[in-house]
Amino acid sequence: MATLLTTISVFAGKDKNVINMPYDSATQKYTYKKIVEVQGKSAHDLYVIAKSWGKHKFMHEKFVIDDENNELADNGSFEVSVVMNTGMVKMPIKGTNIYNLNIKFKDGKCKIVITDIKVSDNANGTTVEKTMEVYAKQYDEMGGILAAGKSAGKKFTADYMNAVDAEMLKVIADLESALNGTAPKDNW
Repeated sequence: MATLLTTISVFAGKDKNVINMPYDSATQKYTYKKIVEVQGKSAHDLYVIAKSWGKHKFMHEKFVIDDENNELADNGSFEVSVVMNTGMVKMPIKGTNIYNLNIKFKDGKCKIVITDIKVSDNANGTTVEKTMEVYAKQYDEMGGILAAGKSAGKKFTADYMNAVDAEMLKVIADLESALNGTAPKDNW
């Protein structure tokens, strides 16, 4: 079954703020999917590399799913800071983003899926989490946050989601580098 990944656009008056995050119409979630092919590596080799990468990335030994040579899954998080420009005031706004990373292994390749992305509206992750889908819809319907006006609010939503997109792409690129053996070595 083919899955359609699309780019969602948020319109703010005459301006068009494009959100680059891939949206899976089948699951109705923002989802990142990538097949990484690595010649000459078994499923076991890829599992060992990914597990080592995950231990370093998530700074713990236990994974949500750890099915040796078949699948790894864990939850990750990162902070994003974006400046909201209301015209008269510029406010830096930080949020914590939580995601689920799932990696499945076969000889010579693995499948990376990042989904269930959530937003906590502050850097400490102490506010109620919202799924990225709810976040996008809520802020699109409200016209943004903090009574900033629809144009500024929608631009902020697009900027925030694109900052999250950039971080997600870094996670995938970092894992792909590790799997391909091109990640920089820690010489410490």
